[in-house]
Formats: sequence, C-alpha cells, structure tokens
Amino acid sequence: MDGCSYHRIYQQNNHTDHEVRVVNNITEEDLIWCDVLNYSRHCLYAPEFLDKMRKQHNFKIVVDTDDCWHTPLWHPLHSVWKDGRLSEQVESHLRNADAVTVTHQRLKDLIISFKINNNVFILPNTLPYGEGQYNRYFFPNNGKVKLLYSSSEMNYVNTKMMVRVMKKLAKLPIEVIIAGGTKNKWFDQTARDLTDNGRISNRVYPWQPVDNYMKCYEGDIMLLPCVESEFMSYKSNLKLLEAAAAGMPVVVSPVDPYLGFPVNYAHGEKQWVEKITQLVEDKVFRKKCADELDNFCWDYYNMNNRSHIYELI
Repeated sequence: MDGCSYHRIYQQNNHTDHEVRVVNNITEEDLIWCDVLNYSRHCLYAPEFLDKMRKQHNFKIVVDTDDCWHTPLWHPLHSVWKDGRLSEQVESHLRNADAVTVTHQRLKDLIISFKINNNVFILPNTLPYGEGQYNRYFFPNNGKVKLLYSSSEMNYVNTKMMVRVMKKLAKLPIEVIIAGGTKNKWFDQTARDLTDNGRISNRVYPWQPVDNYMKCYEGDIMLLPCVESEFMSYKSNLKLLEAAAAGMPVVVSPVDPYLGFPVNYAHGEKQWVEKITQLVEDKVFRKKCADELDNFCWDYYNMNNRSHIYELI
C-alpha cells in the first residue's frame, strides 16, 4: 500500500463506525456489497468500467488526491508519468468520481479551475495520535542533538538550500538522521546536501512500509526545507503532523503547504542557521517548541476528533 492510500483512505475509513473492506483487487462481489468505493487518485480499473459497475450496482465513487498529478521536469518520475500518461489517468478518475476529496483549498481550486469535477470536499490530513506507531518511541541518547530529515528522493530539490547551512552547523554537537533512504543518485545528493558531504555524523534509515515507518523518526529536531513553487504548494502538511507525533520541534521553510503552524519558520540561510543553533543549544526552548506543536496538532489534526468531517462527506 502506498503512503497516499494508507493515510488518506485506509486510516480514515478505519476510524469510522462503518463496515469497511480493504482490497487490492476489486471483485464484482465487492462492488455489489459496497455503498461507496473510495480510492486514491487512480486504480487498476478504467473509469469506464467503474462507471458501468456503478450504474449496475448503485454505489458511489469517491476519489482522493493529496497533491498535484502533473509532475515538473525535475521530478525523478516525470518521464515515467509522461510515458505512461498517468496524469491523464488521474484526471479521468477524478472526473468520473461522484465526489473528490483533497487536503486543502489550493487543490480544490485547482480541480475546479481545470473543470475536472465541481463536487470537491476538503478533508484535512489527520493522524490517530496515541495509537499504534503514533505513540512515542524512545531512542538511546548518544550525547548529540539529532536532526531528522524524512522524505523520499522525490523531493531531492528541497535540500539544495541546506548545503551552506549544514556547512555552518558542522561544528555543533549534532547528528543527522535521514529516514526513507533508497539507493539512487537523487537520495545520494540529498545525503550530501544534509551532511556537508559526509563530514557531519549521520545515519540513514532505509525506506519502511507505511504501517511501520514512524519507528525511524529518531530525532530531536525535524528539518523541513521546501522550495517555493506551485507544485510544492499542492503537497500535504503531513510531515508537521508526524513531527508532533514524534515529539519534535520543526524548522521549516515559510511556504505552503506548511504555513499556519506553531513551528520555527526560517527565511533564508541566516535564519536556518540561527534557528537550528538555538534549538540545538537550548534544550528548554526545544521542548517548549515541541510541546506547542504537539498540543496544536492534537487539537486540530487528531483523526479521532475529525471523523465527523469524513462522515459528512
């Protein structure tokens, strides 16, 4: 199961009071049984087939998307998406849906402006705090303050801004933890960007399945650099919610989708250095920032408090 399906479909549905089936290969019996068919972006079945089944068995189709389905030229999967016409497939599924769910207003406006579907609902990201992998993990203290960066190689462009920053932080008692590691040139570049070409002590957690990935969130401070672009603005704020679950403060770029949270926004290289240094050197301040984000997310992004939104949709 991919991350989008796990967070936006599987977890959301399993926190309702309704009977839920989770399947990888839909059968006609599944479609006879269900009232709502809910999936992320696209599936193995053509919209035309699903429409035929919908008319025959009288169920509704709800499709979710949590980012933009048009990849920019720099994206590692741009050629794959282009050659496979995946963007067109996603649009076809969104167009065929009785309703579309998205993470925020920007995506809703995008779908409506493209005249894909007018029945679009905002379903904010949430996490089931205090449950399963969203309980706190406790890691051994090695005497260094751990800076966590968690992302796939798909976002390698975001760490270029950190090259000079990390060089200036190299003398601090820090260790860089990178979660989600894979073996390819884009991840290798990310690792070099964040560790001053390996001069800063570092460790890499390899990519983990979606139901077990939080065990890799070993850190005292999360770093979340993000370039300002239209494509990035359509992404989700999930990393901030995960930082709250792990009990970490965050230093983050002041751009969408990360605005509106009690975090440390860094405007430019100088502020990145200053804000990370303050959190590294001041343990009390570090805990204060972590608690503020934790309380905020428990109040506004707790899955157990937001199920009524899902029920309304």
